[in-house]
Amino acid sequence: MQGTIQALFTNWLNIGTGVAALVIAFYLMWAGYLLLTSSGNPQQVLRAKEAFWHAVAGGVIVLAARTIAAAV
Repeated sequence: MQGTIQALFTNWLNIGTGVAALVIAFYLMWAGYLLLTSSGNPQQVLRAKEAFWHAVAGGVIVLAARTIAAAV
């Protein structure tokens, strides 16, 4: 029984990490699009930078969660 619960948890962890990676990749592409279409507009550039850093922070959180889950 213990092996199946651990396998189930590992599968859900892998699926969650994959979904999070897709969302982060999309968010990074969105930030790049915002930056490229900003035409030097300072507000749009700031919005693109915020989107980029939010995606990076999300990636760090996902990796930290994955590392903690793997250690437990």
